[in-house]
Amino acid sequence: MERVADALDTPDANAKEFTHASAELLVAGKKLSDVAGKHFGKSGQAIGRTMIDFNNIDDAVQKLQIKETGDTATATGENQTKMRFQKRNNQWRLVVTDFANDAPVNLPAQIKLLKEMSAAINEAAREIDSGKYQTAQEAERVIQDRLHAVMIEKFHPMTQPAFRPTTQSPTYPSTRP
Repeated sequence: MERVADALDTPDANAKEFTHASAELLVAGKKLSDVAGKHFGKSGQAIGRTMIDFNNIDDAVQKLQIKETGDTATATGENQTKMRFQKRNNQWRLVVTDFANDAPVNLPAQIKLLKEMSAAINEAAREIDSGKYQTAQEAERVIQDRLHAVMIEKFHPMTQPAFRPTTQSPTYPSTRP
């Protein structure tokens, strides 16, 4: 995990925890990919598909358009996705805060979201590895449900019950004259 974190960067030294949470998520995704492939073969490949196809990385890198200016660089992919890199200590590092609402006030919520997503993915990888799911489709459904639950909690936290218990009879307007 530390090697992945070392390849990431943030413009603000105070965002180190964000860098580590991002690395945790990347490592969890790779672990899920490996476990799903091991247990489900080809049908499990979609489950843990990582953002980077490590099997074809050389081809992907060749297709990038790179614009380097001093100690910063921007890599643009075929789908026009841009990634910004910063050179520190003679090594290029991906600026991970570009993928989040990185205003300092938002970092604690972003870190919490990344950690909860990592936990959900790691739990799913453990369950797949233990043989809990019979098919790749079953495992994928459970993983999607868990990640949706994390996102729903992030964007629509439940601040009050979804329903109110009924303890009294409803009152109706009187129909008597």
